[in-house]
Amino acid sequence: MLPNFLGYLENLDYPKDRISLWIRTDHNGDNTTAILAEWAENVKLVYKSVDLKSSDEWLYPNLDPFEEHDERFVHVAQLRQEGLEAARRSGVDYLFRLDCDNFLVNNRTLRILMDQQRSAYAHSEHRGVWVQRTMRAWTMRAWTTLPAL
Repeated sequence: MLPNFLGYLENLDYPKDRISLWIRTDHNGDNTTAILAEWAENVKLVYKSVDLKSSDEWLYPNLDPFEEHDERFVHVAQLRQEGLEAARRSGVDYLFRLDCDNFLVNNRTLRILMDQQRSAYAHSEHRGVWVQRTMRAWTMRAWTTLPAL
């Protein structure tokens, strides 16, 4: 799946020298870390920047890695906040978040979104619905266009 995702990312119809990549991954039980390290090394001169931190370490050794738990969701939220802060520091014009299971099959996706000139926050994998999940409950809320942060 990861090589396909990276291929779609590389095929985006957008100047690579204007794209900064901030990549975080952990708890990899496969060769994700090696694939990303090799890919990042190969493209680091093509993109404006490539910031990769990858780990195979399981952050919560007392918890089952195949079950969802609040600590993991808190960790992911912290990573997303760090990504937002990194984007703010670098002065980007647009923040586009992806997960490796979101395939950008339309290579104009980024251009189309930027042409809309809107500020919005939504998880694309949930098609316009923000889902907050904890161990205790699912909460779904429709998202609306929000002012830029």
